[in-house]
Amino acid sequence: MDDLFSTDAGAGTAPRRAEPPPPVAWRFVAVPLLFVSVVALFALFSYQAADVAAVQAPPSRVAANWMGRLGAHLAWGTILFFGLPGFLLPFATGAIAVLMLCGRHLRWRPLWLLGLFLMLCALAQFLNGTFEPLLSSDRLNAAPNAGGGVGWLFHHDGAPVAEWLGVPGAAALYGSLALLFLLLSVGFGTVADVLRARRDRRDRLLEAAEDRAIAGRTDLDADDLARADARREALERRRAERDARDAERRRLEDERALKANEEADARAAEKENRRAAKAAEKERRRAEKAAEKERRRAEKEARRRAKEEGVDDLVAGGLRPLPETPAAPAPAPDAGEQPEAG
Repeated sequence: MDDLFSTDAGAGTAPRRAEPPPPVAWRFVAVPLLFVSVVALFALFSYQAADVAAVQAPPSRVAANWMGRLGAHLAWGTILFFGLPGFLLPFATGAIAVLMLCGRHLRWRPLWLLGLFLMLCALAQFLNGTFEPLLSSDRLNAAPNAGGGVGWLFHHDGAPVAEWLGVPGAAALYGSLALLFLLLSVGFGTVADVLRARRDRRDRLLEAAEDRAIAGRTDLDADDLARADARREALERRRAERDARDAERRRLEDERALKANEEADARAAEKENRRAAKAAEKERRRAEKAAEKERRRAEKEARRRAKEEGVDDLVAGGLRPLPETPAAPAPAPDAGEQPEAG
């Protein structure tokens, strides 16, 4: 989320770290998103329910939708799920695509826009009676849910929020959440800058009006001049106090940014140290495994050499294998025994 106030760093304070631009692929992704947004915009604003077979059977022979059958079904699905707020969906996605094309970081803006869109669907569900003629027309044929399927999930007969808070309480809750998501999407810093610019412009207009009034009067007395000077001094004092508060706020913001940068650098250094320690440990284990493998190979080679040297010693000593002992003759059969008949 953006900072609470987005202003430039004051003089004499630590500069903020420059945020790196998004990658080039970020802009390429924005091109198809912008194309889909334009197609959805034309499809929604030229939608006719007669082009969709699920709404009218048989559908019209020639699609009245500017984007053809595909655009008609795309618009029908958008209205079915999101109701009338679905007509704002192409503008939201188009704004996101333009920001991406300009190389802006979105951060949490898509999430805030999604929350705003869901709350708009919920609020539209409270206006079913108001939009009944439009929803029941031949063009939309999407009655009775003005908020579509999403709005029905948030508010219908027996919904938990309406059951506990009542219909006015549920509407107030969804409206407050919609306002919060809107401020988060725009950014509190942008809202503060707009309010500050309007206040400065009002002060300049008041000062110019007083100067014209004083210049146009010829019979000014001492009391009028004193009151005018007092008003001008009060205005200057308020402006100086406001500038001092802004400078103090910028100083605090810069201190927070510097502290955040230092913490980020410390975390990065700690992460790098852990990575180096892990790499060193991995290298040590690899060296130990290599040394163990070399030791086993040396032992195996030593055993093989010892075995070969033992065989060579036996051959050199003139040892011969022992002669085979002849087998004993089989005993002769007794005279009284007759051989069995074959």
